[in-house]
Amino acid sequence: MQTKIVSVGIDTLKVNPKFTGDDGKPLQVQDLPERLDVLFSAWQEQARERCKPVPTTLTFNDARMTMLPNGVPAWKYIVKNNWLNVACGPRMKHSGVAKVTFSSEYLWFTGAIEEALNDVHGFLMDVFDANLYLQGGQIDLCVDLVGLTIPHDWQKVFISHAIGKSLMLESQKDKEHYTGRTLGTINFSGHGNPISCKMYNKTVEIRQRSPHKKWFHDLWKSKGWDGETDVWRIEFSLERECLRDMKLDDVYDVVRNIKRLWVYCTYTWLRMVVPDAANKNRKRWKTNGIWQQVQHAFDDYGCKMVDALGPLVRERKRQANIEQGIAQVAGNITTLAAWLKDELDPDADALDMFTAAYEKAVERWSKQGVDAQTLVREKKKLYHLDA
Repeated sequence: MQTKIVSVGIDTLKVNPKFTGDDGKPLQVQDLPERLDVLFSAWQEQARERCKPVPTTLTFNDARMTMLPNGVPAWKYIVKNNWLNVACGPRMKHSGVAKVTFSSEYLWFTGAIEEALNDVHGFLMDVFDANLYLQGGQIDLCVDLVGLTIPHDWQKVFISHAIGKSLMLESQKDKEHYTGRTLGTINFSGHGNPISCKMYNKTVEIRQRSPHKKWFHDLWKSKGWDGETDVWRIEFSLERECLRDMKLDDVYDVVRNIKRLWVYCTYTWLRMVVPDAANKNRKRWKTNGIWQQVQHAFDDYGCKMVDALGPLVRERKRQANIEQGIAQVAGNITTLAAWLKDELDPDADALDMFTAAYEKAVERWSKQGVDAQTLVREKKKLYHLDA
């Protein structure tokens, strides 16, 4: 099959909100405002008592935010929904009052990265009740291809460099990962370094670890994917150190320089070449035709993302969650039937099993004073399904 690009986009975006002074410049203040600390602490205590996330009064993109029972070593609180993850209350010195991660679903859903930034910026200013400067923390740029063949001796056809004050020799951290005898992932440099690249089989990743991302299939099919051929993703990750070295601090400057970043990644930092035994200087080897497509992948990128999926992301994710929920219910019903061996006939059919489960569930709700309809309405709001 002829190699073809089937999607281009931003898969990860992280920002570090900072308070600003009257002059609009960021302030070196990391302390969480007292009113927020008290409010978040109360929500977190509720979550710990229930041993599960609890709904908050915060809403983003028509979805209720929940507070997790515990933070992480670097951050005291984590508030999130399907679209956004906000870690705040720094436990150590940080460059901002919080760390905000856009979910990949939200980035592909929204269709315009600057609109997404504006929405998040407004949400954060409402939460912190202050003007904020958004520093770019990390951005992952990716392209998906069908018909891409990675040779077994891939080290011979890729020329990579580690980023620093000057270009260095090929990274010693470049390595591959296999599933059985099949090449599944190639890493150039490592995660957390200023810049890194990962090439991996996206179809396998979705099938084995991310079935909720099957909405990519619809996008790929619209670009000519046959539904069977493996799709490989080439994904560059640029961390804070890399963005700083490129004089890109403000996240709005980062997204306005997407093409520049992609050019650096695919022309300077990593390149797929055609080996030429007659020329010992590998840097002068001709760029592979496939890689030339990759180099031009973001040529048409603008404020409006070329491959925006809109509501399709939400619908596909809802379908995946329904399938997963049904699988869990089906498994739990048969397990319950086994435990109810003294109450159920050995030849009980599916209707008998579900009837027994229904009676037990209603009895439990009655004892706990739970109104099922009210609970469903609350969960519709929590999972933004009431629209």
